[in-house]
Amino acid sequence: MPSDNSFRIETYSRVKHDFKRLDKTLQKQILQEHYPHIALDPYQADPLSHNFKGLWSYHINY
Repeated sequence: MPSDNSFRIETYSRVKHDFKRLDKTLQKQILQEHYPHIALDPYQADPLSHNFKGLWSYHINY
């Protein structure tokens, strides 16, 4: 359960499908290193525009 000062991360079913196709090492890295940072401060990502206004894009390098 998220603490009071973190956000819940929601993903589209297509993202979940693509995630499962990633290398297991990368999946683990995303879940252990990136998701906690996103949950604490989702606004560190890039805001999207037009039809995706209100959503954020978070990029990682692997």
